[in-house]
Amino acid sequence: MTPPLEKIDSIYADFLAGTEWQGAELIPAMVDTGGREYYRLLQGYKTALLMDMSDGTWESGLKDYVRVCEYLASKSVRVPEIYFYDEQSCLAVIEDLGQISFGDIVRAGDERSSLYRTATEVLVEIRKQCTANDLKLVELQNSIPRMKLNFFALDYIPAATKNPRREEDLAEFDAIFNQIMKDATPCPMTLACADYHLENIMKPKSGGDYALIDFQDAMWIQAPYDLVNLLEDARQTVPEDIKAEMKALYCAGMSDEEREGFDHWYVILSMFFHCKVVGQFTKYYLERGLDAYIQHIPRLQNYIVTELEHPIMKPLKNWLADKNVPFDIPLDELLKKS
Repeated sequence: MTPPLEKIDSIYADFLAGTEWQGAELIPAMVDTGGREYYRLLQGYKTALLMDMSDGTWESGLKDYVRVCEYLASKSVRVPEIYFYDEQSCLAVIEDLGQISFGDIVRAGDERSSLYRTATEVLVEIRKQCTANDLKLVELQNSIPRMKLNFFALDYIPAATKNPRREEDLAEFDAIFNQIMKDATPCPMTLACADYHLENIMKPKSGGDYALIDFQDAMWIQAPYDLVNLLEDARQTVPEDIKAEMKALYCAGMSDEEREGFDHWYVILSMFFHCKVVGQFTKYYLERGLDAYIQHIPRLQNYIVTELEHPIMKPLKNWLADKNVPFDIPLDELLKKS
């Protein structure tokens, strides 16, 4: 049996003192790449999650989590209920949605197409409901994901080329990517949860067919971003027929001009997403020894190679070729520490 909460962490005990969760059992649930920690609280037949956001170096904080959560709930998007929280300690007690994500269901071999349809329909509703930047969310250029894109030039490229980290590479990479975005066909903006994939969509124990988690880094961005996260998943390869079906579902009713903008930005944001994530996974392994995600790096490399063939990506393709950046380098070689 898990020791009493008071014997595990006095900070948590102080936070829960005087609440219905005082003296509850505390069971570690998970730690994610952003440094957030989750603990399942057990009190008789009741459960909840204690969320600790005190170590979110590269993530948004509890204040952002709360305001985005409450906003999405006001738009009838299913999110965890927040029972109580303290901004100073960055601790919150939230609804326990259970332990089954859409990703778990897919891995069990069930309902893949219907789950992607549900996930896409949620994005359609968010796009329809969130037509103005009511929360004054940051746009891509000033966002945390945009800062994480630096990991590609500062971590993946040195690891892949075995050359020293160069700030000049980052400056050149940024300039090229910024120009690609500047030259792209305009695309409508919407709220993006910013980490939208099957592992962050839960099958709740009660109260609906889905529930979203991990949305604190929400941005105001070109519409395809969350759909890109969903369909160009770093963790699993989505079948092409499902991709096509979900894109058609998301774009239903768009004009030809809107669809052109969507298609251009889908490619741009796919490249953005995959460069960012391959840099993250490389950095997290080399600096923190976090190996849970390195198995997905070859998939990300393949995505990047495919996306570089799109005409809009020609400047980036040429630059990477000039730098001799490989995307077929074996994992053991890429992750070899100097």
